[in-house]
Amino acid sequence: MHAEDNMRVSHADRNVRLLHMHAVCMNMCFVIPVVVPYYRDRMGLGFDSFLLGEAAFAATLVLLEMPSGWLSDVWRRKYVLLLGTLAEMVGYALLLLADGLWMAVASQMVIGVGISLISGTNSALLYDSLLSEGREGE
Repeated sequence: MHAEDNMRVSHADRNVRLLHMHAVCMNMCFVIPVVVPYYRDRMGLGFDSFLLGEAAFAATLVLLEMPSGWLSDVWRRKYVLLLGTLAEMVGYALLLLADGLWMAVASQMVIGVGISLISGTNSALLYDSLLSEGREGE
């Protein structure tokens, strides 16, 4: 075995590392502790408005979970994962720019689109990567 063979990282190992880093970055939800005060202080909205945004977010997740899974099956999973990440980032940017209820609700829905695209796609990509090397039991 050559030294270069030891240094070569398998496709599955690379994807496992990248998916782990993606999960860590996407789950650093620093917005969660400050979102209610943000709604109140920045937009002048109450807790009921925050809950309306959360309801729109949850409804978006429920409605798009299966279609996003289908998209992940027919399109390359990597692209669906990237699209979901981009949509979630755009949603948070829109939330920062929101100046009222409907912009906040729309931004929550965009975040929901992103999370629905990521949800399941990351697991399927991990499984496919391990399966391609006969390591699906890991």
